[in-house]
Amino acid sequence: MQATVQFLQSYREYVKSASNSLSDSLGVQGSGNRRHGSESARQQQQREADENLANHFASVQTISDTTTLPQMLEELERHLNRAASLDALILRIRQMKGGDGEADATKLALWRELAEAGFARTASAIWLLPLLQLLLRVQLNILGRQLFMESNFLEPRGRPGAWRALPMRLRPTELIRVGKGAQEEFLEYAHYLPERSVQATVERHKLAAYSALDGLELTQPLSAEQVHIVVSKMAAEFEEAVRLSGGWVDLALPSAEDAARYFASFRRTPPDNSALVPGPQVAITDEEIVRAMMEEVEQVMSRPLFCTALKAAVDEVIRQVRDLVQKELGDAQLPMAKVVPRVSLVADALLKPDGAIRQSVIAAIAALPEVEKLAASVYSFGPQ
Repeated sequence: MQATVQFLQSYREYVKSASNSLSDSLGVQGSGNRRHGSESARQQQQREADENLANHFASVQTISDTTTLPQMLEELERHLNRAASLDALILRIRQMKGGDGEADATKLALWRELAEAGFARTASAIWLLPLLQLLLRVQLNILGRQLFMESNFLEPRGRPGAWRALPMRLRPTELIRVGKGAQEEFLEYAHYLPERSVQATVERHKLAAYSALDGLELTQPLSAEQVHIVVSKMAAEFEEAVRLSGGWVDLALPSAEDAARYFASFRRTPPDNSALVPGPQVAITDEEIVRAMMEEVEQVMSRPLFCTALKAAVDEVIRQVRDLVQKELGDAQLPMAKVVPRVSLVADALLKPDGAIRQSVIAAIAALPEVEKLAASVYSFGPQ
């Protein structure tokens, strides 16, 4: 919470300086009167401005976790069920008939594959939920900050106000208003994660499961603590694999070429490029604005601040998963073949609307100091 206060304080100072700068440069009438107003009136205005800023920041976080994220989790669950379905493997195992040694070996291999797929399904959910939650936080704080500045420092119809579009890398004279079309397309990028990234995440977790389960026999009894150890090993291996293959940006966001194909596949109408006319010398299209905002998303996701927040979030998910498995298994030790179905169903507990730990996980992630710091940093432009 202290980090949040510090970042918002910096943002307040930025807004204040921007407002004063514009008043001076445009010779706004009445600015002198404000400077000579009573001290108490200025203090009251400052308190109201601070409260307005803090309330807006808080509302962005609430919308992200209680409105946007639940809608996206339905999509994530659907794609994970498709990418990590165990039905085909279970059907093949049931159809296998005992007999010769070759058939038994094939059945054993299928059971091993089923174990890896079951652990991969839940391990994928353990990473995908917090990754999606943080991606949405980043996007909505960028857009929320933009809209806050527009509403406070751009006059009606997009005429120049007090804000220089600093995070958008535009020249100081270029003042913008993000149209509805650009807002919608910017937020559409979040759909890429469940639609295109889930399959790669599941495949990487199958490799991690193969390694983490190596040496464990299907008939070997497993305790809740041993399940926790396997899941933790898989999480560490997946994190390292992502780091070596390009980071979270490459996993969660499309390249420029992929984005063009992705949006072309469902866009019914062209973007409204007339929505943004910042001045008589320049017009900025929706596409340029969206690209500028997505560049900021990519920069944020490449920073240690994001990686630290994501790691803390995943650790929290793993902790709650451990408690859930402990509650399910108790002190019992069951053969791996009986543990795998229970482990696989943990993904449902994380992603389904009525999942046993979904709400507690989302709330716990939102309350993490690392996540609060990330959100406040993005909302207030953060360390560039």
